[in-house]
Amino acid sequence: MSIVRRIEARLLVLAALACSTCVVACTSLPPPTIHTAAAPDAPFGRYRTFSFVTPQGAPPGYTAGPRSVEVQQKMRPLIAAALKDKGYREVAEGGDFLVTHGAGRRDATGTRKLSRRAVALMGETEQERTFLEGSLVIDVYDGITLQQVWHGAATAEIDTSGVNEQRLTQTVQNVMAAFPAALHAHAR
Repeated sequence: MSIVRRIEARLLVLAALACSTCVVACTSLPPPTIHTAAAPDAPFGRYRTFSFVTPQGAPPGYTAGPRSVEVQQKMRPLIAAALKDKGYREVAEGGDFLVTHGAGRRDATGTRKLSRRAVALMGETEQERTFLEGSLVIDVYDGITLQQVWHGAATAEIDTSGVNEQRLTQTVQNVMAAFPAALHAHAR
């Protein structure tokens, strides 16, 4: 094999590696955006138990997609585990606070910063694109007054090939991290 052919072969291998790196860098999903809020006068100190109520469906501005019900079903045990870890106890009905949750999706447009390798290959730092955005919400209501006392939400680009259970688990855990721990749990 001549030296020119060896160089061409090596260049082809390097180009293939660079393209595969760009594809991986360009297709990795950015982390979810998480928002939480608690009512300033919420009586978290008296809460000991929680109950789930009917899932609320897609959040406002989103629609229920083919996997929304599956996501909602997977969210429930994740939320329950997070609340139990914080010292609350689940009861079938009549909890001190009531939990509802929902999930949906919509088409979104945005820019994504490209990796250094992609910038080196394409010469651009950002890329405008359309993607599928998912949202999940977790709302908590006082069991007596039925007033909302807490809201948690996450939005993120979602994988169109299916529900990424590891990502869903991490997202629910991140949202629930902001939920106050049971006061009685610290006194044990």
